[in-house]
Amino acid sequence: MNDFAGIIPALYRDSMERLSSEVLSKTGAAIIVATVPSTEGQDPDKYANHLFNAWGIGKKGEDRGVLLFLALKERRVRIVTGYGLEGLLPDDLVGSILDNHVLPDLRRGAYGPGFLKGMKALAGIIAKDAGVTLSME
Repeated sequence: MNDFAGIIPALYRDSMERLSSEVLSKTGAAIIVATVPSTEGQDPDKYANHLFNAWGIGKKGEDRGVLLFLALKERRVRIVTGYGLEGLLPDDLVGSILDNHVLPDLRRGAYGPGFLKGMKALAGIIAKDAGVTLSME
């Protein structure tokens, strides 16, 4: 959890960190959330891709990582998927997760619930594929 924009309440941050940790330990996949106040004129999509690569999300060589990214000022949210999860999380499914689980809450300014719901949707797909059960609180 990297809430550089300071918009996710502690209760949700804690839940997201627990879920991320559980997914990583049970499946080897990393789900990371990052918010920034602004991309300072950079294209938000390129910024998100740069963060994903710079942070090395997902084990090197396996690339089983997902980044949920929000640029607050630009009002852009994006899910970046590592190569190791692209078959499991194709663009149309990722778009559906954003539309149905994340954006409704984000539009109301409820960033914590929106990102937690998005993480849970992603985690559920990853866990099912790995044949594991998550507590998902």
